[in-house]
Amino acid sequence: LRRPRGLPTIEEVAGAWGELYLLRMLIQNASDSETQLAIISGWEGEAREKLDFRFPYASQALEVKTTMSRERIHHLHGMEQVSLPEGFDHGVLASLCIEAEQGVSCKSILDSIEALSLGSPDEKRRIDELLARRITVRGAACYDDRHCFELIRDGLMFYHFSEVPSPGEAEGVSSIEWLSDLTNAVPLASSERDGLVARITRPRPA
Repeated sequence: LRRPRGLPTIEEVAGAWGELYLLRMLIQNASDSETQLAIISGWEGEAREKLDFRFPYASQALEVKTTMSRERIHHLHGMEQVSLPEGFDHGVLASLCIEAEQGVSCKSILDSIEALSLGSPDEKRRIDELLARRITVRGAACYDDRHCFELIRDGLMFYHFSEVPSPGEAEGVSSIEWLSDLTNAVPLASSERDGLVARITRPRPA
């Protein structure tokens, strides 16, 4: 017998909120159902991975970190979270600073994502089914409606993986975790940010 798992902590819910916020932003900018499917497919994968998003069609990796603080200090759970996967050309960390107990819940964002699906009834059904599978992988925090959050002013910034302070790798050392302070890191300029979103949401035909 196993004790039933407790409800997600507010920190766990905040982490899911950040990922859902980014997912909604990308889905909103997609112009057709196939791109929306590709975006959702890039979230988490069929089994939970170190990197939050992988978009092979755009050669783009994206890690999301969320903090309930005005200081951009994030907990990194391994070098894989700020390293380019093989075959990828672009890697960016999205840093979100949020305030708790105001704004919207994870469940509210999830509902709004579901309402954004494009295409025919069959295409919308495919999107709903894929999103449901990804939510199952990501966990119960995505359905949480106990906690509400909102971005602080200028709360979302993007950083190239190379800008994220890290301890590096040493021979014989594995499973590195650390706190990374982005205070002095240089974020993407607005034009780079727009290019990042366009690369994912409006891919060029192959």
